[in-house]
Amino acid sequence: GLERTEIAQRMRIVSDRLSWLLGGAYPYRYEDPDDEAESILLFRGSESSVAFITTAVDEYSDSIADSTGMKFVRIFADANGLKVAQRVFFMADQEDSTSDEEEFVFAPRVEWISFEYLDIDMETGTPEWLSQWDTSEKDYLPSVVRAKLSIKHKGKSISVPPVMVSVRTGGSRGLLVPEEGIELR
Repeated sequence: GLERTEIAQRMRIVSDRLSWLLGGAYPYRYEDPDDEAESILLFRGSESSVAFITTAVDEYSDSIADSTGMKFVRIFADANGLKVAQRVFFMADQEDSTSDEEEFVFAPRVEWISFEYLDIDMETGTPEWLSQWDTSEKDYLPSVVRAKLSIKHKGKSISVPPVMVSVRTGGSRGLLVPEEGIELR
């Protein structure tokens, strides 16, 4: 019983951190320096990592990335555990630059993580889980991000229930700010 409680508590911490970061995903548009007419939504999701702009900043942190109100975050796992790499999103010259990232482990017992992204067809309402999310093809954020992971506990690999995070601005497809603007009456 104590072992199950310990595992559940560790997973609650991981779940809370993932929910906090992903729940704050913001649909920030990056202006392509090579083509000023093109803007790119900064959200990239693969099976092994997810990168996005988030409004989830830690007000108690000494990191410069947490002092701006928004930051660029990349979540992934490697041999050291579950990691977050973060940076002030407007400091790098390139959209995918990792040169200014601060990287830290927040769950050292996580062996692997895989992400899936929920897309909902606006016309039919049909949901579909995708293993990749590329905003060059989809100009909106996923509705939900699902993270499946395994932790190492006392020499054993334990698959835990998936963490499901609703993205508050996900699935909007540009509905947040219409191109024609908002008419005030």
